[in-house]
Amino acid sequence: PAILEVFSNSERAWFAALVVAADGSALTVRFIDAQGERREKSAYCDDPRVAPLGTHLGSQLPPGVQAVPSSTRPGQFSYFDSVVQQKFATAELAWQAYLERHLLSDGADDDEPVFPAPEPMPSRQVLSGSCDVPLSPSDKGNSVPSL
Repeated sequence: PAILEVFSNSERAWFAALVVAADGSALTVRFIDAQGERREKSAYCDDPRVAPLGTHLGSQLPPGVQAVPSSTRPGQFSYFDSVVQQKFATAELAWQAYLERHLLSDGADDDEPVFPAPEPMPSRQVLSGSCDVPLSPSDKGNSVPSL
C-alpha cells in the first residue's frame, strides 16, 4: 500500500496515512491520530488534504524508529524500528511497516499497544494534493489512477 500524508480536519494537523483502497479518483486512507486512535478517511485524489509523504511532516519518523548510519550504504541512513528490531532502507518503508502493523491487524493477537502518532504537524497552509502516489514504496513506477 502507498504511504502519504492526510490532513485531519478534526485534529487540524497532518498525519502519515496508509492507502487501503483506490477507486478511480477516490482514495480511502487509514491513520493514527495524536491520541493513538485509528482513523479512516476518504478523499478525492485532487483533494488538498492529501499530499505525498514528506510534504508537511518532513523527516518525521514513526514512534520507536530512529535513523542510524547504514552499514551497507556508506554516508546514508537506515531506519531502525526498536519495537520489532528491524531495519528499513527508507523512512517510507518504516512508516509502511508501522502503519500496517497497527492499522491492518484485527488486534486479536496484537499485544503491542498502539502508540500515538508523532506530534502532528499543524497546518500552515493546505497545498494541492495528487493521486500520483506510488502503490507501494517498492513500486515507484506505478501510481494510483486518477481521472
